[in-house]
Amino acid sequence: MPREPAGDGYDAARTSLEHGRSLRWFSAVNEQSGGLLSRPTDELLNDVTVRNRQWYRFEANYDPTIALRGLKVPALFIFGDKDEVVPVEPSVAIIRRTLTDTGHRAFSIVVFPGADHGVFVTSAEGSRTLAPGYLDAIEQWLRNTLRSNSPHETGG
Repeated sequence: MPREPAGDGYDAARTSLEHGRSLRWFSAVNEQSGGLLSRPTDELLNDVTVRNRQWYRFEANYDPTIALRGLKVPALFIFGDKDEVVPVEPSVAIIRRTLTDTGHRAFSIVVFPGADHGVFVTSAEGSRTLAPGYLDAIEQWLRNTLRSNSPHETGG
């Protein structure tokens, strides 16, 4: 019989995992993890060997602030506010705080209303298209970034 693990967050992890199983993206993440997440929730959370699996070490424990602290180039971060894979508000806050704290100012964050993880919006009829303004935002960011970083800026 599995024993209840010690430590904070176990109940929250169990609740999140059980909720995640009902979401569209779960099967893709489970496939990426080699079926790891299809195990019963309590067994999965109690199994120490899970934490030693390569997927778990690289994906589940990824800390984006390490890469953000080392960022030295202009960056554009794009999110859809209906993303079910990435927690948008906390992610935006982490990016903004980390880059601001390190003095990195050449970044932009754009969140598209109604867009999912792929920055697609779904119409009432069910068709999917890129979020309105998505391509324009990328084009404008590129123009502004390339213009401001060009050693031989030309008028026009």
